Amino acid sequence: MSKFVQKMITRGRNEGITIGRNEGISFATDRMTKLMNTLYSQGRDNDVKKAFSDKLYLQKLFEE
Repeated sequence: MSKFVQKMITRGRNEGITIGRNEGISFATDRMTKLMNTLYSQGRDNDVKKAFSDKLYLQKLFEE
């Protein structure tokens, strides 16, 4: 395999990783925003506070 082809493969992989990371961040942000808005609209402020310090509790809220 030529150095050019190796360079292009590496570049494509890196760009793919960057795109995937950005999409993942966007997905997580949207999901978290929806959950927090739902909880606040239900008057569940304490659940919001707890979710930010307890990952297991946050997961439980997402499963609700």
